Amino acid sequence: MLFSKLIIETEKEVEQYFDTLFDMAVKNQVHSGDLLLVMEGALLSREKDYDNPDAVELKNYYNIGKGLDGHCEDTNYGFIAEYVNSTENESFEDYKKAIEFDPVRSHELRDITEGESITIQIEMLIYLKIWEGETFLKKFYQLLRLVNREEYDWHCTVNGFGKAKQGSLSRAELLSFIKSQLETHIPGLSTSFNECHVPQVRNAISHSQYAIIGRDIMFNNYEPEREGSIRGISFDDWTDMFHRTLAIFHLYNKLFRRIRLYYYESSAEFRHKKEVRVNRIFPELHSFHLVLHTRPIFMDWGPSPDNY
Repeated sequence: MLFSKLIIETEKEVEQYFDTLFDMAVKNQVHSGDLLLVMEGALLSREKDYDNPDAVELKNYYNIGKGLDGHCEDTNYGFIAEYVNSTENESFEDYKKAIEFDPVRSHELRDITEGESITIQIEMLIYLKIWEGETFLKKFYQLLRLVNREEYDWHCTVNGFGKAKQGSLSRAELLSFIKSQLETHIPGLSTSFNECHVPQVRNAISHSQYAIIGRDIMFNNYEPEREGSIRGISFDDWTDMFHRTLAIFHLYNKLFRRIRLYYYESSAEFRHKKEVRVNRIFPELHSFHLVLHTRPIFMDWGPSPDNY
């Protein structure tokens, strides 16, 4: 269940760290257009030559703007937003008092617990949609490269099935980089990430290795010999973890709206144009600059002043 007061309180606590993330990314980026590339999900690829369909050799392309992965993120965002609209006006503390055990209300409380169980399992799906989200992880990875004074990684893709592409990373590698860089540069946000993204919890949800017993979630992947392994968490602990996850996801989207406005406004004196740098490592080293253009209202960016 979602509680509007708890969402607001959690976002207020975490928002300052996203302000720091924005300031550090702008200040530390190697090229002044790198943060724009993060926002637009810029990517290098090797594909068939569309101008010469009979050619056997693949051609190098650069891609700016929303591809299918961006539309995947939009779909996830729409689903999550619909669920967030179901927030309760009652405070979380009042709710916990209202469901304290009372033998006179045992049947009513049993029905409430069953309803909570269904709701939490919907929230588990949202939890995976956020923490397994390809674009979410790639953009955080790119943001923290900029914070760490590294140039934009044009080759960043997530490993899928089959042979990994040169420059690609697994989700585990992306998360490891994100967490280590947050711990170094923005420890407050690092704490929130670690409170929310717990690998054992993620694995238990992903592989259906959990059982709901009463108002507790018990994990079937508990390993007593492994340090930090937990038997389970209460419904109340899950509520705190899930609300913090949603706060991070909402502030992540809010951050990119801020970045979009920042580049649109800062480009006004240059007739809404901005230079960016393309860095190719594979299959050979090659670097060049190009000019991107934007337009009012949409504030999207592309290589042509007329078409996007």
